Amino acid sequence: FDALQEKYGEADVYSFSTNAMQRAGKAYLEQGRVEEALLFFELNVTMQPDWWWLYPLMADTYLQHGDTGKAIATYEKLLELNPDHEEASAALAKLRKGQ
Repeated sequence: FDALQEKYGEADVYSFSTNAMQRAGKAYLEQGRVEEALLFFELNVTMQPDWWWLYPLMADTYLQHGDTGKAIATYEKLLELNPDHEEASAALAKLRKGQ
């Protein structure tokens, strides 16, 4: 990723925008390729760590992948950024109850 971004930047060849990265992750998720989807979601959050709206899908994807610990940490970060996110609060309460 770093090499491609350095070489092409935001050229027509590759898009490294947050929305493009999120769409790519969703496309992999729809194909059942959870690990690949997570790579895009994680990279997106690395590039934009304060954008709360990137976290819900990543947390849900961690759950699909069976990684409850990372799902909990992701929901916690989401709630740190957006304390009023009701779905994240409910999901986190449910996960903590199951531990």
